[in-house]
Amino acid sequence: MSKSTAFIRSEFQLLARSILGWTLAIFLIVSLTNAFFPSVKGAEELDEIFNQLPDALQPLFGNMQLSTPMGYLLTETYLFFLPAILLVYAIGRGAFTLAGEEEAGTLDLLLAQPISRVALYLLKTIVLLVTITWLASVAMFPTLLYGQAFELDIALKNLVSITVSLTALVIFFALFAQGIAAATGRRVFGVALGSGLAFISYLLDGLGQAIEWLDPLRVFTPWYWYNAADSMFEAEFLRGSLVLIGAGIVFLLIGLSRFNKRTLSS
Repeated sequence: MSKSTAFIRSEFQLLARSILGWTLAIFLIVSLTNAFFPSVKGAEELDEIFNQLPDALQPLFGNMQLSTPMGYLLTETYLFFLPAILLVYAIGRGAFTLAGEEEAGTLDLLLAQPISRVALYLLKTIVLLVTITWLASVAMFPTLLYGQAFELDIALKNLVSITVSLTALVIFFALFAQGIAAATGRRVFGVALGSGLAFISYLLDGLGQAIEWLDPLRVFTPWYWYNAADSMFEAEFLRGSLVLIGAGIVFLLIGLSRFNKRTLSS
């Protein structure tokens, strides 16, 4: 077994309980959300209530039809609950991977081993990305296993498409938070800036769909490239996902460069 493989294995062993807890939480939340759909299926009055909202507010709530299976799953799961849950994990965990270890005084112990700063950063990143991909994928299981029992008949390609898009979105924010925290040595900076960017960019993207002068700015928001509606209904995920992952790599390189050069706190 190589040193890199041994390191990754030990990281997953340390994170096993946490990953299990998040896995169960996501599975149960999606299951409960799915179970509620039969009570609103075909309830066109809900769609009418939504349509009566001001035009500026509708995009913030998904701008979809809750009475249809795909519209309900998109709006309730992939535009609200699931991104919020995964971003809490990704931003928090991303900020902790290196800056948290540094603040806790355990980073010196890792670097005392025959491993470079660059290798440590990249191996920590691999563990982070694999974990995020797993947690995002878990959300598909309830719909695949017993979605039809709740009248949620969703084609596999559409479910995979929105999952890939969501994974790319969360990976971007994880790499952003990790890069900021690693560059500064302060976990709080990664969490604060990552959370702030997620919230402000969500508002900007939503309001930009209704306010003309804000529309040109949407292209600079991660949520614009997430493009959940097209990912779910048209299975068009590749372009947006590549942009998000590419942007995430930029912050990975920024964080890696700064982390490799600066004096670490002891």
